[in-house]
Amino acid sequence: GHLGTDTVYDTSNLSIFAPKLAVDSFPVLEDFAFTATIGDAIQLIRNPQFPSQNLREVQFRVIIDTRINADNDVSRFLEATADTCASIDVLRLYMQTSSPNGQKRFSISFEDINPVFRLSNLTDLCLYNNEAINMTDDEAGQLASGMPNLTNLCLTPDAPQPSSLTLRCLSHFAKHCTELIDLTLVLDAREDTIPPAADAVAFHKLRFLHLGRSPISLVR
Repeated sequence: GHLGTDTVYDTSNLSIFAPKLAVDSFPVLEDFAFTATIGDAIQLIRNPQFPSQNLREVQFRVIIDTRINADNDVSRFLEATADTCASIDVLRLYMQTSSPNGQKRFSISFEDINPVFRLSNLTDLCLYNNEAINMTDDEAGQLASGMPNLTNLCLTPDAPQPSSLTLRCLSHFAKHCTELIDLTLVLDAREDTIPPAADAVAFHKLRFLHLGRSPISLVR
């Protein structure tokens, strides 16, 4: 299952999430799913007693901290995860960077997710957000070439507007992610973004392609 994409915004009376871990707590823990602010999540994962030795899957539902000068830096969480949970093969983040009333809190960019390149065992990467990730086709190429073992990739499928990605990015995933089975993303699929047929690259194992609310041209 997953944690859901709804996000807590009212953090004025939020209690601190700081569980006390004893030595050898959860020695065989493989899957870990939790909800916290990014600051509290970083503190937990960097705890010397955090049971990361057998961890294979991390699911994190982000509480957007609305307090002044709050830490909502996703890259810092990913850095902490790469430092302490290097063996995981599944990483899923759930967040809403726009509040329920439509106010935009912050954006997620390709630079923010760069630390995932250090997770060499990763086969399943999912980022759920109600704002499209800020990523170009060339950056998608870097993501694909840097994570060739991916079998499932999901990038902000619920975003109502596409990112700067276009249909051209698909060739990068086809070329570099030869084990990819399931690909979900939002992109600009209108006629003027269609690459030449000569640039097409066939997927090897892709079975599911989900393009969410991607805009497409009307058939003439």
